[in-house]
Amino acid sequence: MLLRRSSHAFAFLAGISAAATAVEPLLSQPPAEWSVNTKPLLIIPNDIAGGDVLDRVRSITRRADGVIVVANGGSKRILLFNANGSLLKAVGRDGSGPGEFRQLASLRLAKNGAIHAYDGIARAVHVFSGDGSFQRAVSLTSVSERMPSGLRPLYLPVRDDVFLAFSTERFTSRPGSVFRPISVVYQVDANGPVSLGRYPSLEQFQGRTTGGTALVPLGRDLMVVASEQHTFIGDTGSDSIQVFNARGERLPAVRVPTSARALSGTQRDRLRDSVVKIAEASSRATAEDMQLAREVPIPLVRPAFRELAVDVDGLLWIQEHSWPSRSNRWTVVSSAGRVVSKINLPLGLRVKEIGRDYVLGVMFDEDGLESIHLVRLERR
Repeated sequence: MLLRRSSHAFAFLAGISAAATAVEPLLSQPPAEWSVNTKPLLIIPNDIAGGDVLDRVRSITRRADGVIVVANGGSKRILLFNANGSLLKAVGRDGSGPGEFRQLASLRLAKNGAIHAYDGIARAVHVFSGDGSFQRAVSLTSVSERMPSGLRPLYLPVRDDVFLAFSTERFTSRPGSVFRPISVVYQVDANGPVSLGRYPSLEQFQGRTTGGTALVPLGRDLMVVASEQHTFIGDTGSDSIQVFNARGERLPAVRVPTSARALSGTQRDRLRDSVVKIAEASSRATAEDMQLAREVPIPLVRPAFRELAVDVDGLLWIQEHSWPSRSNRWTVVSSAGRVVSKINLPLGLRVKEIGRDYVLGVMFDEDGLESIHLVRLERR
């Protein structure tokens, strides 16, 4: 069903909050205005040489030699491109053997240049050399067994020897209800998992269908990003972002620099109309999709932020929530909450990596096809 691929009919609900939160702006000196060149330095198109296509790109990272490494979730392959965007090599495939993935969820580059790729279903990290040769697989089963109730981790690497894990507590829901499970975030190292706290995760509406139920995301969600020095945990329905150091110790929270705003009745009606129109325009929408588009609850409040990212210097990037206007504006803050800069990124660019002088991200065309864009970042 379309609702299981919620990026279409219900995209407008992403990040819209269902409960008001008072937010105070950060106090700082007037920030610098960084900028990006609107003309991309490089575009890797959807149709790749060798018969592969970009589909559900999970991670993108750029090496010092200009090689771009991509976790392509749709084909479950790791793609290596040279600095000009030409495909160098594709490794991995669907499967359960060495170097194969049941779900290619993410990747990162280790300090020695190795590629660490995570299989979200098998709960294993596959290690490849810098040229893409498979080396070994590391199971996370032992970590899962040491977590409360045997909960399984969702892997987010921080350093070569440290990663974050997310576990959702058991919950119940019923058709026609809105629910928001609680997730526990752990920092895991050689000594085992350490809890960084309990947080509300993705808010969803459980709609009725003839075949049972379908889950529709309503927007409020849990955002977790990390650098080598800090972990940032933010609830898009909250006015603050929790900060932890490399040892897992809690530091003073960072205040979100923009405020949540109530949606007027007119704005909520427009949001409803937008959801229905998007469903109507989709060739994959069914009659049940249309009914759910009319029944899904419309949130009351637009939250303060939509996404979080961390750049190569460990600065936290907070994407402002812009609906009903269209923008891609970010505020950059230090781990102590000082506003460093504000910046407008190209409209529609979904950020995957931020370097010293570039931003890497994914763009979608009107048919939903993905392409990778590299844009120049100018810090002043």
